[in-house]
Amino acid sequence: MRSKIILALLLSLTVFFIVGCWDVQEINRRVSTNALFFDVDSTGKIRMGTVFSVPGTLLPPVIGTQQQFEKRNYLITAEDTSITDAWSKLQAKSERDIFFGQLRAIVLTENAARGDINNLLDFIGRIPSVPPNTVVLVTKDDPKELLDMKNESNNIPGNYIDLFFQTPTKETLAIPIDLWRVLAQMDNKTSDPHLPLIKASEGSYDISGTALFSDNHLVGELDLEETKTLALLKGSSSGYLTVPLKNGEYVAFKDVKAKSVITPKLDDNGKVAFGITTKVTGVIVETNPRKMELTEEDKRIISSHAEMEIQNKIGNLFIKLQSLNSDAVGLGEKFRVKYPGEWQKENWRQIYPNCLINMETRFIIARTGLFR
Repeated sequence: MRSKIILALLLSLTVFFIVGCWDVQEINRRVSTNALFFDVDSTGKIRMGTVFSVPGTLLPPVIGTQQQFEKRNYLITAEDTSITDAWSKLQAKSERDIFFGQLRAIVLTENAARGDINNLLDFIGRIPSVPPNTVVLVTKDDPKELLDMKNESNNIPGNYIDLFFQTPTKETLAIPIDLWRVLAQMDNKTSDPHLPLIKASEGSYDISGTALFSDNHLVGELDLEETKTLALLKGSSSGYLTVPLKNGEYVAFKDVKAKSVITPKLDDNGKVAFGITTKVTGVIVETNPRKMELTEEDKRIISSHAEMEIQNKIGNLFIKLQSLNSDAVGLGEKFRVKYPGEWQKENWRQIYPNCLINMETRFIIARTGLFR
């Protein structure tokens, strides 16, 4: 009996030691940000900006009434010579503690991306509440104007951009790259990040291409056609393709999907080559001139032209990537897996631009569709 009483007393005493949390943050002391940008000026000074929702605008309208808001978000900025000092000034401008648990988009300016983006993204990535699947983008526009504008649906910018990338039809033009994947690529050094280029267009957001990086620095960009080829090569494409035939004739496909098999090979002289076999399928939705029926010979000719068109696009893409020393496809990872010993000894940055690329493309017409 005495032992039970002593145990009960000990358990009751523990209450005095476990109440509360050392790092508690009351919810009414928080203000949630959904978009963040980084900019760097010519002197190296860092500017940060963060977007918040206007209190009350996220509540559903009262039954029988219609709520109209001029804008559902506001933005604050701060700058300093270091990212830590810029962040301190940004926090000081907010009456509440900035909470990153609902962050949806991180935007880097072109100037910021030309520096070492690892310095910027590593800072934000170390904040525990930041979602690892936050989308990272690059812009040539003024980031404050870009994120502070009222978009077509009057939605909060970060939420709008996040939903934009969740639309399957956008994957051909806007290959989404999450924060955790960018950080992993910079740490592993077996591939280079490639981030969507975002711009303002008709009061909303649009994708203008892809920003290419080499060793954490912006080195160039792909236009929309080149971006579509990159998406096709990486297997994230489910879009459209127009194939020229002759004398202005063409065939257009939808639901274009591809799967590539990449095989590295190291010869006795230390020369590295990659065999890339790409199998592509598509559904014919348009022909010019229009044909009610396609013969087997028509299909063979169309498939042959499609294979040449795709192979030329892939070849030109690799010429550009290798000239910029940007391994956006991830050939370095394939080489590391198959030849780990050589990977440890060699400098991939010196090997990659001189790699031989051997391509083989096969195109299959999945369906010919119905023309009326």
